[in-house]
Amino acid sequence: MSAASLPSALFERLRGCNPTEYPRGRSLTTERRGARGRSVARNTVLNVIGQAAPLVVGFLALPFTVRGLGPERFGILSLSWVVLGYFSLFEFGLSRATTKFVAEAIGKGEQQRLRGLIWSSMAFHIILGLLGGTILAASTPLLVEHLLKVPVALRHEARITLLLMACSVPVVVASAGLRGVLEGDQRFGLVNAVKIPSTSLTFIIPAVGVPLAWSLPLDVFFMLLSRVGAGVAYLLLCLRLVPSLRSGFAIHGRELRALVGFGGWVSVSNTIGPILIYFDRFLIGSVLSMAAVAYYAAPYEAVTKLWILPTSAATTLLPAFSVVGTFDRASVERLFALGVKYVVLAMAPLVMVIVMLAHEILTVWLGADYAAHSTLVLQILAIGILVHSLGYVPWSLLQADGRPDVTSKFHMAHVLPYLGLAWVLVHRYGITGAAAAWAVRGSADGLFHFWAAYRVGRLSRHTLRDHSLGSALLIVGALLAGLSCAAALSDNLALRIMALVGCLLAFTLATWKHALDHRDRTVLASILGSGG
Repeated sequence: MSAASLPSALFERLRGCNPTEYPRGRSLTTERRGARGRSVARNTVLNVIGQAAPLVVGFLALPFTVRGLGPERFGILSLSWVVLGYFSLFEFGLSRATTKFVAEAIGKGEQQRLRGLIWSSMAFHIILGLLGGTILAASTPLLVEHLLKVPVALRHEARITLLLMACSVPVVVASAGLRGVLEGDQRFGLVNAVKIPSTSLTFIIPAVGVPLAWSLPLDVFFMLLSRVGAGVAYLLLCLRLVPSLRSGFAIHGRELRALVGFGGWVSVSNTIGPILIYFDRFLIGSVLSMAAVAYYAAPYEAVTKLWILPTSAATTLLPAFSVVGTFDRASVERLFALGVKYVVLAMAPLVMVIVMLAHEILTVWLGADYAAHSTLVLQILAIGILVHSLGYVPWSLLQADGRPDVTSKFHMAHVLPYLGLAWVLVHRYGITGAAAAWAVRGSADGLFHFWAAYRVGRLSRHTLRDHSLGSALLIVGALLAGLSCAAALSDNLALRIMALVGCLLAFTLATWKHALDHRDRTVLASILGSGG
């Protein structure tokens, strides 16, 4: 069995945990109180595809866009994307809250609650989106003329571009709320059917505009139209799945208070998150050099794409936990253990390859210069991301249990210590110190959420044992420690490849014997027996 086949095979095991199969009826609220039998495995795969497909499109399209627009115009476009991303945070965690409460209402069979809940959520999303768009529009002159070093000849284009982005903010924020409704019903197939083309068009439109000689504002205008189209698609899907929404607009104060209370805590983490993610690059740029930023940012941007796996699982499991938690705690524990186990087992082989072949990967991808400066950075970040991934499924469980405050309080508590640690390590060890500081913070985040799931999430102490989760964690930890030592001690590529192959074989055998139960092995055997 290859390491590549292990993740997809393991996720098949979750087909035995269909937390969303309920009596049939005629609509979202009565046909099945959940996702009409959609398995966690299938939904996770759909979410992985939904995140990965636009990345592939962007990878292919961006070279045409960069060459066609030139560095100055592409710089304006890329900064406008960043600005839109920040102002989209004006939804203040309400989309996540909407997912949780919609799933909970469906799980409890409270179909009469959905109309008020969804319209209350949408009203607040629209208000917040308009507020964010207005602030961005008002800030545009300041951004273009003072804060950003925009060439004088391009300032008019930059102003129009940012104003169009300001018009996009209400659309993006409202779409997030509608998407939260669909995710609450675990309709991830429908979500990604809209999300993939919409996100891909963000990269395709500027590339198409190059041979057609479109101006930058015209590119952004068509991107705005694509976002409007996505929002309309989400709205039509919600109206079809929740027929009671067509009976009239309704805002319920009780639902609004619940959404704001939950979303408020999520927004704290959403606000602190960019600081935790981007501070190291600003610090490197101020203490070292812009070249050092490039040597750090390139491996960081590459290795963090591994987050697609845990974030896809976490997105899938939030509504599943919310539904099942209303009546069956044992199933919650089973979903939790299997979710964490499969995420770690899926990521471990990828991290092992990165740790052992980091120098060669960077040489082929970016050249010998990057390999000389960034190899250790890539290795440290890969290990940190693996440990950090432990926290994604627990994070969803805490939110499903109505405790988003746990994450927010932890982020508030450790942001200053992290900034101080990063400052010290960057001054002493350069970009390697920055990677070490991030790995320490990421590992602490993952381990804290794993601990909090037991302490706050009311999980049984037997969860680690009953589903072989503890065995899986021990196997991954032991083999990764051995590989890290081998990578540090040997510069010989042949020896490192031999060590990697040996560790992957040991990982496969140990996982088969100790981390998988009879049902896991039966699924894997059937897949291998059929050739895939």
